[in-house]
Amino acid sequence: TYIGFTGTLTNNGYEIVHSPLVLDEGGIWRMDFDDMERKLSESKIHVAVFCSPHNPCGRVWERDEIERSVDVDEVLRYFAVQTFVANLDSYLGSTGHNYFLYEEDGRLAMLPWDYNLAFGGFLGGSYVNLPVDTPAAPEVLAERPLFTNLMAHGDYRERYHGYLDELVQDYVESGRLQTTVRQAEELIASYVAEDPTAFISFEE
Repeated sequence: TYIGFTGTLTNNGYEIVHSPLVLDEGGIWRMDFDDMERKLSESKIHVAVFCSPHNPCGRVWERDEIERSVDVDEVLRYFAVQTFVANLDSYLGSTGHNYFLYEEDGRLAMLPWDYNLAFGGFLGGSYVNLPVDTPAAPEVLAERPLFTNLMAHGDYRERYHGYLDELVQDYVESGRLQTTVRQAEELIASYVAEDPTAFISFEE
């Protein structure tokens, strides 16, 4: 394993659990998914290093190998929602936080949290009108390989566009979002009006 990975992990107090590659009948090094899933479960692993091309063997992981390791559909849905609500206090923002990597059956997905600065509330909403395929500043996207690598594949990008269309049609144009907001408003209005820590008046 590349010393840069091992050194970074050990220097930050992590104990490394290796899952060695296996050589198939064609002489190609491949991930041992059974071994990976067992060790993820048994060792309760919270951090994984996924490198393509692999160092040192140079393998560029094939699509089916990546999709066995990452729940691509769930990740695309996550990014569609992040873009739709203009939430830059997230993986796609300058902070790169407010998400969990969740592993189930050896596959990683992303779970969001902390949406209080969504709808352009982060940093004054300066990123609200960025294109959906580049929904963050260039210097931020340069450090977000999961999003940029997925968008580099046309079929993944089209699936992401489809989820954005679904959000627009099924939630906004249908009136569902407005109805949900009004219901939430009715539910909390009396409590907000009496909030002793409010920064502004209820009418504002």
